Amino acid sequence: MQLVDFPCPWHGGLSSPMPRGPEGDILCVTQTGTQATFYARRAQGEDLALGRDLSGQLREVVAQVLRTPPDEVPLEVPEHYRTWLIENDPDPMNAWLDQRLADIVLNRGNDTIARVNQLLAHKQESAESGSP
Repeated sequence: MQLVDFPCPWHGGLSSPMPRGPEGDILCVTQTGTQATFYARRAQGEDLALGRDLSGQLREVVAQVLRTPPDEVPLEVPEHYRTWLIENDPDPMNAWLDQRLADIVLNRGNDTIARVNQLLAHKQESAESGSP
């Protein structure tokens, strides 16, 4: 998760000592201390806001993981989804993390957990009332 904290001059919205190249350029950044290398394409248009949003979401996930005790799920996880994870997955924290990262990276920041939580709530309400 080092990339989340690195001050990318294009996507993170933070200042960086790295030079900015022309649009479309790829920037290779080596983090001092760890020597981890990252590559980023200079964001253009809508991708500027998207990059900042995704970076913010990733920082939020890191904070949630760090403040959650081992073998628990972050308190911010919606109730029905949280219960379902705990009852159905041997590693609910990892399952939640996998889904959050999929939402951030693959779904371009769109949160599917909220919709899954709604579906699980409806399923529970239907089961309690006896209707489909």
